[in-house]
Amino acid sequence: MNIKNILIGLVFWSLALWLSVFLMRSYNENPLIDKNQQVVNHKSSITQWFIEIPNNVKTKNSLKKAGYKLSFSYNLLNEKLISKLRVGPYENKEKADAEQKNIQKRFKLKTIVMRIIKKDR
Repeated sequence: MNIKNILIGLVFWSLALWLSVFLMRSYNENPLIDKNQQVVNHKSSITQWFIEIPNNVKTKNSLKKAGYKLSFSYNLLNEKLISKLRVGPYENKEKADAEQKNIQKRFKLKTIVMRIIKKDR
């Protein structure tokens, strides 16, 4: 072997090593840490807040007429399927709290217990 072949081999292997290290570093970035170095849920970093209201026809119809986006929450309690109305989603707890107070005041739902739930997706 001559020196020219050895130098070409060294250059080739050093480039291959550099490329593999670069690719491994970019592939191996920690998905649990975001740009601000905060630990996040690797399944999803989106947190949504819903207002959960016991379901009855009057409440459901009045919320629909007012233009609220409704969905249902199902809980298995004492082997019975109980559905509750969900209003939302909201981006943060403060907005959900404000909207809960607005709904209670607007529809006079003072006797109905409203529960704010957090959902990660």
